[in-house]
Amino acid sequence: LYGSLAFSLALRILGESQPAEEVVLESFVSLSRCVRKLDHDPPGTELRSLLMRTVHQHSIDRLRNTAGRAQTTMSKLPLMDKGGEDVFQKLTPEIVRNALAQLPSEHLSAIDQAFYQGYSTTEIARQLGIATGTVDSWLRLGLNGLRSSFLAIGEGCVAGSRFCE
Repeated sequence: LYGSLAFSLALRILGESQPAEEVVLESFVSLSRCVRKLDHDPPGTELRSLLMRTVHQHSIDRLRNTAGRAQTTMSKLPLMDKGGEDVFQKLTPEIVRNALAQLPSEHLSAIDQAFYQGYSTTEIARQLGIATGTVDSWLRLGLNGLRSSFLAIGEGCVAGSRFCE
């Protein structure tokens, strides 16, 4: 009944049909978990507003997550080091493992759950029994730590050294 209305709102916010479909599905699932007696006066009004608000919130969250991921990618790294060599060519599995090993366990756990297991920050916070903001901070600090380690390689520092900045 309200599927097309929800989809058009998500599509207007996100601009692409695939993410809009996913957001609408997430919204319906989210609402189905929310067990509430809805008093329909007039019939369906409250359900429609609740659905539209949920679709709007999920769409905005999707935009923020997409923007956050775009900002924390390795595109911020310089492509060439001071010697003119490609930094990405220097990133071997061993260097990446060393950089990950330097992270505090909380940051590493947050990165693992968010990027490798696909959990949202809310889901990670719920699993760990901590605030969502704490998970956000751990992710940001962990990614910044990795970035610093990789930038140090571009600067010619020894891989695995904490003192290259």
